[in-house]
Amino acid sequence: MWNGPMRFARPSIPALLLLTMLVAACDAPADLGPAARTQASPDPVLLPLDGLLAQATGAAITPATAGGLAARAARLRARAAAMQGPVQDADTRARLAGAIAAAD
Repeated sequence: MWNGPMRFARPSIPALLLLTMLVAACDAPADLGPAARTQASPDPVLLPLDGLLAQATGAAITPATAGGLAARAARLRARAAAMQGPVQDADTRARLAGAIAAAD
């Protein structure tokens, strides 16, 4: 007598997870060893600070550059002061407040 195909119970997620871990644990992990780059790279060279400071003959602040820096600082301060005000003007804030009150 034929009753149709056999139906198997659906395995649960913890059972599948356990089975996956058991299969993965059957083999020893591969020995990766140290990276090839770390084996071939030389140790860093430490230089004395006096030699580096002697080579650093960068631009110093002169009266000509001081004026430019002061002007730039003034422009940045003006931009910062302009950003201190409200983001929206009074009309926009009133319109938004009215729309929020009407929605409630």
